Amino acid sequence: RDRRVRRGLLSLGPRNGSGSVGSNDVAVGAKRGIFTIVSSVGPRARNVPNRVRRQSGNILKLRGKGRRRKVADIDRLEFRRNPDGVIVDSNPYSVELGGPGIVAVDAGGNSLIRIRNGKKRVLTTFPRRTFDNRRVDSVPTSVAWGPDGNYYVGELGGDGTPQGRARVWRVTPRGRRTIFAGGFDAIVGVDVDNDGNVYIVELLRDGLAQFATGDLTGSLWMIEPNGARTELAAGQLNTPGGVAVADNGDIYVS
Repeated sequence: RDRRVRRGLLSLGPRNGSGSVGSNDVAVGAKRGIFTIVSSVGPRARNVPNRVRRQSGNILKLRGKGRRRKVADIDRLEFRRNPDGVIVDSNPYSVELGGPGIVAVDAGGNSLIRIRNGKKRVLTTFPRRTFDNRRVDSVPTSVAWGPDGNYYVGELGGDGTPQGRARVWRVTPRGRRTIFAGGFDAIVGVDVDNDGNVYIVELLRDGLAQFATGDLTGSLWMIEPNGARTELAAGQLNTPGGVAVADNGDIYVS
């Protein structure tokens, strides 16, 4: 039976619903509880109530009876240090409990951040690329911990990314990053099962330009440890947003 587990989370935007911000991702640990990561309203947002600022740009641990505890303010690191050295912009977008500590990706800051013992550390930033003389951000949107002891990070690709150029990165706990797989479009979800198969969700199977066609079909891919790729539920997913794999192998896609 479906039921609402928490209320009172940030949802903020204009009346027409465009550009709204709020809770972007959720992570659940059997013994650690429920965590969510919340969009940032920016460093100098005006007329923002304190109850909004207390959630904006943070990882929150959700407790009973509507209570919340701030675990880390992800956006503050971007505003104060700007780790990738490009535009100061923060959009905390995904949180993962696997591995040492808690990790988060900041889609606006193009960074992977680990929180351990209350301290934040930038594990790595994801570089810009140039297409047709235009500099394009990586825009990481998703992170998962693999049984091989590495993080897997999917990127959306900023405005101007050509079709088929989004990638999945593999990042060690020490922050060394390598490209795990390429050839994707608008990645918004990543997970890894117990056998090391990596699951990748594309918001739209042909990239963000597909929005203009009215076709909202996305994709779910499985990459095996030997590199073989298989599309699952082909043609059946309408702008999917995330993926999670259960211990028994069942795959859930939002």
